[in-house]
Amino acid sequence: MSSGERLQARTGGTSKKTKRAPGPYDSSQRPRARRNISPPSTSTVTRPPTYQASSLTARADRDGSSSSSRLQLPAGSRGLPPGHNVSRTAPSASTSTSDDTIRSACLQLLQDRYPGFVPKNDFELMALTGSDYHVPESRIRWWLDEQLKMFLELETGLTDPEEDPEAFVAGTQALEARATSVLGIRGAVTGAKPKPGTPNVFCRPIPGSPYSIRLFPGSIVRREYCLDFVHTQTGQPLNTPAGFELWIAPETFTPWLGVTGTMRLRSLEAMFGKSIVRAGEEKFVLRDGQTSILKRPGHKDLRFKVPVRIDGLENADSSRDEDHLEFPEFV
Repeated sequence: MSSGERLQARTGGTSKKTKRAPGPYDSSQRPRARRNISPPSTSTVTRPPTYQASSLTARADRDGSSSSSRLQLPAGSRGLPPGHNVSRTAPSASTSTSDDTIRSACLQLLQDRYPGFVPKNDFELMALTGSDYHVPESRIRWWLDEQLKMFLELETGLTDPEEDPEAFVAGTQALEARATSVLGIRGAVTGAKPKPGTPNVFCRPIPGSPYSIRLFPGSIVRREYCLDFVHTQTGQPLNTPAGFELWIAPETFTPWLGVTGTMRLRSLEAMFGKSIVRAGEEKFVLRDGQTSILKRPGHKDLRFKVPVRIDGLENADSSRDEDHLEFPEFV
């Protein structure tokens, strides 16, 4: 429920309005428009490269036997039942990030970190968003000038612009051109925290805990879904609570396929070896349809399944020159 909504409470036969703290944003709570599902496309789609912070890695381990409770998540991002003769369509603009560039991701990050600041050029944009160091607002301009001097010394060997003004200008232009080239790369970005209105964001409270699990879209090209933890009452993100562990679990719906064993997941930040992570920035990368388990001391294991986005599913087979037979998926 948003902060603007009110909860009707009945006391002694009279109606009384009380404010309720805003909860986490969940796109599945909004009214959804009906969507016509068209037959699968037979054309091939050329996919752009994916730009992401890190790949998913995990430590292989055996899972001990334990009881678990189930956290119910939607079977599909559109609220459709799984499988059962559902036709699939190509990616839509509302969920696909294949047309995004690194520039758009950096601009979003810049607005989050330094609201209202306008960089002079692409080098400054990359300098401010390519580092975990948060520059104090009063020192941003000084810090950027120092970064330029440092990179120019590496680029040209010059420590003083007066030594060779032409080489200094040429080095500056080269740095800016290099930054512009990188920012123009097209692809899908994984790990950006969702904004209000982002589609396919789902929050579910964790039993016996003040926190919720939040799932939000990552790269649709790589079928990545991101996960973080938020305060159930406020929706504010936090880093992984003490004692919480995420594991990839074998598929329980089709156990006869013989997939056994579990793997513990590490956060995207841990993959980079970061010892200090800003509050609320930690996140994990899962895959569409993946079954996962949350382990907590003194609690049952909590099992949940990541939604599968139906957008673009036909692309996985459309590039193959072969005929297809369709059988019912559920009988």
